[in-house]
Formats: sequence, structure tokens, C-alpha cells
Amino acid sequence: MIKLLLVLVSAISLFIVGIFFDGSSQIFVEQNVPSHVEPGNEFIVTLTVHKGNQGGFARLQQFLPAGCKAEAVDTKKAQFINDEGSAKFIWISLPVEETFTVSYKIIPGPEVLGRQVLNGLFYYIAEEKTQKVSLDPSEFFVGLSKTDGSTAETKPGVARKLFSISPDEGVYRVELTIHPHNANTSAHFIDEIPAGYSAEVIESRGAAFAFENQTATFSWISLPIDSVFTISYTVRSAGSKAAPVINGMLVYGDDSLNTEEKRKPKSLPMRLHLIRLLMPL
Repeated sequence: MIKLLLVLVSAISLFIVGIFFDGSSQIFVEQNVPSHVEPGNEFIVTLTVHKGNQGGFARLQQFLPAGCKAEAVDTKKAQFINDEGSAKFIWISLPVEETFTVSYKIIPGPEVLGRQVLNGLFYYIAEEKTQKVSLDPSEFFVGLSKTDGSTAETKPGVARKLFSISPDEGVYRVELTIHPHNANTSAHFIDEIPAGYSAEVIESRGAAFAFENQTATFSWISLPIDSVFTISYTVRSAGSKAAPVINGMLVYGDDSLNTEEKRKPKSLPMRLHLIRLLMPL
């Protein structure tokens, strides 16, 4: 009698587990990204969506590395949108197949070098609520191949953007995307801020931030190990309404620079490395 009761309880437990862990509810996305790309070469990214019985509205979005654009290849009747920094597949109604694959082309700009990372999200509607599935980060390396089949390392790279926060009040956000490319070294990022503007840090990614004598400086004992990361700060002026013109540089390869040396890049020793960002924002 006791054994029969145990079997009955076990059967009920399995039934309950089956309700809450139905395989059709396990929604995930697989990615296929090449590990190595020659500079300037286009390549295809394929995304396999395992949606089970899920239907209705959905959006599959990937965030592109700075300097990359995207073009649709196979959308499975989704609307494809390539806006600033992302590629999106949008369905009013998902395909009926439990598993399907979409693809798009990434077109890297000439400035895109070294290790890059793709992040993404899949949104769908279930029980009248928006659900979100995060895609695992995928990395690829952009660089020339060596004769032994490995890839050549490249120097750190920087891309910058200026965002209007409140132009009528002279408030702007400066965003700098840095690609360390495995440069395990101390570094300083230096921006010359126009007269009349002040600077306040937003995101330093572990750097010490200082603003003095119209110079904004981020200083790292060692660059972050991320394949790409972003730092940012706010500039504001009580008088000027015009967008500021900001020039700057990344200095890396020496951890003994003092403040005065950092402000005089032309006099730095030859063993230092400079990446200048002279394009006005």
C-alpha cells in the first residue's frame, strides 16, 4: 500500500514538473559568427531561433560594434532595420516553425580592427507581458592573418560620439568607445575641453577621472580586459549654446607619466604610443 502511494505521488510530481517545464517554453537563440575576418571584408551572421510554440509579435536585436553596418540577407518575413548601432528583425507574427534561421551581413568600416563583440536580445509577448531573452556574447577578430594562421594584434582604437542633452542650456554628453585589442598596459585618455565648458564624469570604467585647466583625463593603471568598453562624461557651459569642438588622444604604454607630461603630448618619449582623435565632434 505504501509502495503504491509512493508511485502515485511520484507520478503526480512528474505531471507537475511537466506543466512548469514544458520543452516548448524553452526559448533561446543560437548564433553563428566567424571567428576571424580580414579588415574591410563583409561577413554573414546567422541566428537560429528556437521558439517552440510561441507566436505573435517578436523582435530579435543585435548590437553592432562601433563602425559596423548591417544589411539583411534572410529575414523570414520580418521587417529588418539597421539603425545606429544595432540590427533588428521585427515580426508582427512569428514564423510557424518551432525553429527557424535568419541572417544578415555585417559591413565593418576601415577603422574596425581587433577583437569585437556582438550582444543581442530576443523580445516576445507571453501572457500579455513582454519577455526578454539575452543572447550570449559572440566575439570575432578583425585583422590580417599571419603566415602561421594566427591573427596579428593591433593597437588600441577609439571612436567618439557627441550627444545633445540640452543644447539650449549648453549641455552635451561625450561618449568614447575604446577597443583595447589585448593591450595589457597603463593608459590615459586626454580630451582638451573648450574654454567656458566644464566636464563631469558619467562612466569611467575603473579609470581615475580629473578635470583641471580645461583638460579631462581618464587614467588607468591597466586597461580593462573587455574586448570593447565605453567611457563618457558631460560637458556644460553657462554661456555658449554651440556644440563644443573637442580634440583628444589615447596615451598608452607608460605608467610613470605625470600630469604635466600628459598635457604635452608632443614632448612625450618615443616609447609612448599616441592615438590622436582630431576629428571635431
